[in-house]
Amino acid sequence: MKHLLVATDGSVGARAAVEYTSEVLLRALTVEQVTLISVYDEPVAWVPEADMAPVPQATWDELRAVAAEQAQDVLREAAASLAQFTGRIKLLARGGRAGREIVQAARELRADIIVIGSHRLGELRAVLFGSVEHAVVEQAPCPVLVVRPPRQG
Repeated sequence: MKHLLVATDGSVGARAAVEYTSEVLLRALTVEQVTLISVYDEPVAWVPEADMAPVPQATWDELRAVAAEQAQDVLREAAASLAQFTGRIKLLARGGRAGREIVQAARELRADIIVIGSHRLGELRAVLFGSVEHAVVEQAPCPVLVVRPPRQG
């Protein structure tokens, strides 16, 4: 296995996936590159009411820049957890829908496996809000390892 794609958003599930990658996968497998990906939500514009002033483009650009910087912070924190890894580490921040962007990155990078954390949404919340890990498992061009975080309490 040459290339691992590890998705992270800083959540408990994502931190578990990074930890599993560091403590288990990188010790058991010969890996040349790990790409850490963090996908941030793009700010969504809305049509203002007739008596409201439109939001200036500069505001949307600033919101996007803040979201991208927060994603970079998450990536740097995850990369620090892989400090013992001697191969290449690539950091990739993208804006958009997380499931779609993770799958697209896996295709572009020809990843051998995607490692993603479970958010433990539960059935009802997953149906209502969608599940990034479900979308990735359904559409990925390679195997997907879903890491469950430890149970609290």
